[in-house]
This record gives sequence, C-alpha cells and structure tokens, in this order.
Amino acid sequence: MKLDSNPVTGRSLALGLLLVLGAACRSTSPIPAGSPLPFHVALIPTEILDTSKPTATPSNPLYPQRSAQPANDDMRLELGTKEVSLVLQKELGRAFVRTTLLELPSDPTQLAAMSPAERESHWQDEAHKVGADLLVRTRLIVDPRIQGDRNEKFWLNVPLWLILGGPFSWFVSDRTYEFSARLQAEVFDTSQGHERLDKFALLPIPLYAEFKGADLTLIDRADGVGPYAVSIVWPAGLLARETENVEEVLEERLPLELGRELARKVFSERSQFEQNLALGAFKLESQSASLEHAAEGRVRVHVSVQELPGTGALALHRYELCAGETVLSRNFQAAAGAGPRVIEEEMALPAGAQFLTVRVVDAGSKTRSYTLKVSPPKTPQR
Repeated sequence: MKLDSNPVTGRSLALGLLLVLGAACRSTSPIPAGSPLPFHVALIPTEILDTSKPTATPSNPLYPQRSAQPANDDMRLELGTKEVSLVLQKELGRAFVRTTLLELPSDPTQLAAMSPAERESHWQDEAHKVGADLLVRTRLIVDPRIQGDRNEKFWLNVPLWLILGGPFSWFVSDRTYEFSARLQAEVFDTSQGHERLDKFALLPIPLYAEFKGADLTLIDRADGVGPYAVSIVWPAGLLARETENVEEVLEERLPLELGRELARKVFSERSQFEQNLALGAFKLESQSASLEHAAEGRVRVHVSVQELPGTGALALHRYELCAGETVLSRNFQAAAGAGPRVIEEEMALPAGAQFLTVRVVDAGSKTRSYTLKVSPPKTPQR
C-alpha cells in the first residue's frame, strides 16, 4: 500500500489531518465566562495532602514549600502551597469582584500548635482585616506519581510524520500523562457579626474540582534539541517520554485547570451565593447596580435589594456603604409595594478607592456584605 501515490493529495490529506489534530489538542480548558459575583473573597493558602506519603496527623493542614532544586525527572509532581494558591487566586478573580490571598504566619509552627477552632478564628480575623465578605478554604488531595503512555493521537500522528516529516508532528499531543488531583473548596460568609465559620457555611457541601492528567506535545516534553533532531527519523510520540519538562508543564497546568474548574463551579452555583435564607432574607441585584462618577470626586450609588419570598417579618432594616474610613449608614424606607428596595446615594469616596462595600441588615439582624467595583473616572477627550 502506498501512502503517497499522489504527492499533492497525500500532503493535502496530511495537512487536513494536522488541522484536525491541532483542534483536538487544546492545551488548557477555556476561560470560564460570566459576570463576577459581588463579593470580596479572602483565600486561605491551599493545604496540600500527598496521599503517597503516610502522615500521623492527616487532619492537620500541610503547607509544603517547593524545593529550590530543579525537577529531577523522577515523574512526580512537586507542588508548593504558594505557587498553587497564587494561581487559584488569579482564576477565582474571574468569578468574584475581588480576591485576596491571605498570608501564612512567618513561623510555620504557629498554625500547627493551634486547635481546629483556633485556626478557624485566626483565618476569620485575617479575613476581617482585609475587609472580605467571604472566606474560601481549599485543600488539594493529590497522588503526585505520573504515569505516561501513547494515546490515540499517536497513531494519527504517524502518517503525518511519514508524509510531512518530523517538524509537523511536534505539535500533536500524542502522549497522555495521568495522576490524581482533587481540590475541595469550602466557602464561608464572614460578614460583620459572623464569628464562627461552622455556623455560616455558604454552601451545604463543598465545591470540588478534579484534574487527572493532560496530553502533551513533543514541544511540551522535550528538554533539549536532541528529540527534535531524532524526530526526523523516529516518531515524536516515542521521544522525550520522561523529562523534567513533563513535570514542569504538569505542575503549571494542574493549578490552572483546577482553578478554572472551580471558577466554573462558582458560576454554576451563583444563586446559592447571591441568595441564601440562612444568611439573610434578601438578595442584592448586583448585575443592575451602578456606580457613576459625579462632580467633585463624588459617586452616585444605585443598588437594588430584593426581599426573598417566604421571609415573613424579616423585612430589610438598614444598609451601610463603606470605602476605607468613609461609612454612610441609613435605614431602609418603608416598602411601597412588592418590588425591590433601592439604595440611592451620592457620596465622596477616598482618593483612589477601587471598591465599595455594601452591607445589608434585615429585621432579624442577619447581615451580609457585598463588594462592588468602582471604575476609574473617564478622562475627558480633548
């Protein structure tokens, strides 16, 4: 059987195959879409539990640091709390108006000496210091051992290599690398007056995100020029199978994929975040809220708050607008009908203020706080 009896047709088919393979070789998942939820989130540094290493106290949080040494191609992931947490902070920044990564104590033994209740109190205090509305606690459970093998794209890549040559086969993800990683995220409301995390969990069960591996190209895997030269006479899927680059690419991709999956889960549970009878008998209509710049550095605030059905006598009572040291507090006017209550104020914000906190209290003293983004004033065109 001749693979290329007609050179033009053979190359056309190969180029078409390359396009199909390229479309199937997306390196990362798409960015989650949606308008950010109106909350300032404080993110506790991610706990990382390596299931391949036995520990006498699995319930105690572990915050490992990455080694300063380069990867040693032992086909194991080396994950550090700092690196994972920074990526999760960035990806959750797509789902929330503001995300702040809290810092670990300078003395690592400080947290280890605390009881679970004391640790919760510590992080609650840290969230209050940064003015957060929600507190997110994440735990990554991972088996870092990497297993790699050829995948179905290898057999499609071979004719591409035979017809067009080695360089065209470099871009096909013809090897799959698998491991086990599961991220758990618990969300707590830390509004003013919420002193115990266990009483103010936002969701009945935690959010979960999983990432079990990735397909890598020769470009992802190769750690030198050697594999590229050899690919002229040998299929790319059989080259650079276990390298430092494989570990490094997967270590970068894992928190990114978990963060994006977690952000998608947040968007899918949007209604649970925005309206929760256990936390307050109301819902802030963030998507219709507006902050408009007025004269002399003032801002016009227009926010609607809807009372939830079935709340009985728990009517809206009071609201506060806060930015830095500036606080404006008012009682809600009596309801004129069944529609939403509207907060309409004009106030001066501190210079450079980027966020406005809206705190709402119902007649049952249940409080929730929200964060809205303050856009910079438009520069007049000359």
